[in-house]
Amino acid sequence: MKKAITILFTIVFMIGILAGNVNASSANISTSAKTVNVGSTVKITISFGEKVKMAEFDLNYDKSKFEFISSSKGAFGEKFSFVDSAAKADTKSVILTFKAKAKGSTSFKISNLKLATETQRINNQPIGNGSVSVTVNQKKTTATNKPTINKTDNQATNTIQEVVEPEKPLDPAPNRLITLYEKGVTTIEENVYNVMIKALPIAISEDVRLEVSTINSRNENYPKINNILKDIEGKKTYFDIKLKRDNQEVQPNGYVTVYIPVPKEYNSERIEIYYVDIENGTHKLIEGTIQGEDYTFTTNHFSTYVLVEKPEPQIAQISTEVENSLEKNMEPIVQAIIDFFTNIKCLYFVIIALAVIVITLLIVKTKKLKYN
Repeated sequence: MKKAITILFTIVFMIGILAGNVNASSANISTSAKTVNVGSTVKITISFGEKVKMAEFDLNYDKSKFEFISSSKGAFGEKFSFVDSAAKADTKSVILTFKAKAKGSTSFKISNLKLATETQRINNQPIGNGSVSVTVNQKKTTATNKPTINKTDNQATNTIQEVVEPEKPLDPAPNRLITLYEKGVTTIEENVYNVMIKALPIAISEDVRLEVSTINSRNENYPKINNILKDIEGKKTYFDIKLKRDNQEVQPNGYVTVYIPVPKEYNSERIEIYYVDIENGTHKLIEGTIQGEDYTFTTNHFSTYVLVEKPEPQIAQISTEVENSLEKNMEPIVQAIIDFFTNIKCLYFVIIALAVIVITLLIVKTKKLKYN
């Protein structure tokens, strides 16, 4: 009996553990490079495994080797944290950019991970890959020789060598989403479709002009774009976005955040945007989010972008035939459970009966010994 009860509780306990692990989240950490030079940057990506609306974790690393530069989302001080004001969870990862300061090696390690999805908040998440190591090499230098100085016979001829640091190239603007009211960035607006771009000054200068137009059926590229996106369902608006300087088309020197107003007839919760390469006949989904009344995303290349409102998801209806099949398949399982507990009950009564018989025999035997 005890063994049967123990097995039953063990099964229930294991089912509880498995059910608890179904919704468990986890995180992984990766790096854009395993080796960098002093003065270069490296990106540390923390992937959550599913879309979340809140994240918080500690990131440990050697601060004498690396300096924090920027984050694609949220804030990073003593610890990293972000909270989306919208109820919808739409963040699957964050990217932290660091600059190498000194030669050596260090590990970036995350701990105390806390996440919140649309339906639950879970603390102390498991971390699949909790740390990555990055090695910093000394910056390369170049040596130049000054001309040989000719001396008299009584003087030696000397060659003087001088180490010259190469000119540091400008780091491109990091791929991070710039918030609507962030300061210290360059903002350029277009007043026909009210498209706006924001970027760090290194990515764009104020002397460029933003040009935006929509592509309709009268445009020669319209059939090509339609064919490229034939597998993408939903309402679509085609945008041709360009940057120009002195009437010459240019590209940004890094990543730029683009703000496209969501049409009033579109549902902002079902918005996606695609980059379309007309020449190669390909398209790519660009990850973005809603800020105010705009859909925002980052890019380092301007061309054709298509705003898509995905169709409303349909709720699948289970047919009567499927329901009957499920009910029929469940009958043997239910009967087996009933038989299991019935057998336990019968076994229980058998044990009680045997116990009564044994006790009765012991009492009779004791009385016989007493009278003898």
